[in-house]
Amino acid sequence: QEKTVAAMQILNARLGKSAFVAGDAFSYGDIPVGVMCYRYVQLVPDRPATPNLDRWYKAISSRKAFQEQVGSVPLS
Repeated sequence: QEKTVAAMQILNARLGKSAFVAGDAFSYGDIPVGVMCYRYVQLVPDRPATPNLDRWYKAISSRKAFQEQVGSVPLS
């Protein structure tokens, strides 16, 4: 869990420089990171503040494909 939190803080810093993982537009780079972030959000309830990551996650998790293919898969 500590390593995942550290990785998400690195991602948060990266997302402070662009709207998405690889730049200003959604790309293939956002997909695997989005899956990992879904697990993080679901399984680490007491996580540090990450405003850039939260903004990005809100944007990608609102996509229909994300909801159908990722958000519909229960983790427990």
